[in-house]
Amino acid sequence: MISISHSKVPEIIIGVDSHKDEHVAVAVDSLSVRIGQRNLSTTNTRYAGLEHWARTLGEIDAFGVEGTDSYGTGFTRQAEPTGPLSQP
Repeated sequence: MISISHSKVPEIIIGVDSHKDEHVAVAVDSLSVRIGQRNLSTTNTRYAGLEHWARTLGEIDAFGVEGTDSYGTGFTRQAEPTGPLSQP
């Protein structure tokens, strides 16, 4: 009998829509299926919480952040030491 294991940690992509007072993050899997959403205020504590939340969903393949030269700047600076960010 052949046994198939599906224990691979899912690879996820996080997209962050940045605004002045709140950012919205959406997590999708490798098939672009939405697996979670998180709204957060624009503070360093909340940024760290977003990264923790994302890591609980699976292996992070990429972060994409909108507005890295304006409202997304704070998050981008906070996240950069942990790995490269996509900056559209």
